[in-house]
Amino acid sequence: FGAGHWKDGDKYQRRVREPKIITENIEIRAEYCGKVIGKGGENLKDIREQSGTRILISKEPVNGNEEIRLCSIEGTKDEIEVAKQLIDSNIMTEIEIRRRREHRQALKIT
Repeated sequence: FGAGHWKDGDKYQRRVREPKIITENIEIRAEYCGKVIGKGGENLKDIREQSGTRILISKEPVNGNEEIRLCSIEGTKDEIEVAKQLIDSNIMTEIEIRRRREHRQALKIT
């Protein structure tokens, strides 16, 4: 038999290695946590479902810094990368919304 195979009755089955589950912690500015979580947790739920990860965002500041929250993402390396991209996309959307709002306000002032 070739490597990675075994005989089960008359069937050959390929052994599959389970992907390694890891946890990665990232820091998120507290001002963007609301956007990442979404109303009623809807954005966070979508990120979890799309990436296949388990995500927890701490309510506590990191090392006493009120501006930073710790986000723990659990999954395979690939799943975590998808989750980080989705989180980044939510944050970038919020930054763009704020930038446009500030621009409109600046136009009203002048």
